This record gives sequence, C-alpha cells and structure tokens, in this order.
Amino acid sequence: CLSALECARYGWVNDGVDELVCEGCRGRLVAKLLSSLSEEGKQRAAEALCVQVTGGAHSKLCPWNANPVPLSLISLPGASVREVLGQCQER
Repeated sequence: CLSALECARYGWVNDGVDELVCEGCRGRLVAKLLSSLSEEGKQRAAEALCVQVTGGAHSKLCPWNANPVPLSLISLPGASVREVLGQCQER
C-alpha cells in the first residue's frame, strides 16, 4: 500500500523527503518509519500509514477520500507488470 503507485491512486504526490500531499484537499502526511522501531513496530506503523493513505488523512469532502483510481485504468491491457518491465529492460 505504500508504493508510489498506490499513493498516487489515492491522490497523493511527493512533496519532499518522506512527505506526501493530497492534490485535492491539500492534506499532508509524513511517511517516515523510524529505524529505531522493532520490526513489529515498523509493521504497525506501516499499517497505520496505509490507513491514512487510503482515506484517513483526506478531508471528508475530498474527492480522493476512499475513491482511488481504478486498477483497470492503470494496467496495460494484455500484459502483466512483470512482462512490461521485462520488455522495457530488453529495449
């Protein structure tokens, strides 16, 4: 959920190191996982951040709030992501 593609699907754009801003409501997120956290702590922090990315940090009236770009609009017809990456690397 924390990939650049998933963040973009929910209206977030990068606005600095470990910072995201919503293009619709101008909501802001700091997406930094502290290295001092245990693996379990990092996992919990990542899960909480995922909730924020997918709707929790948007304003109630934001068009991106729980309304991501459908996966069908970001996938290439007839090819998997792995196939497309392989073809790009071959070129």
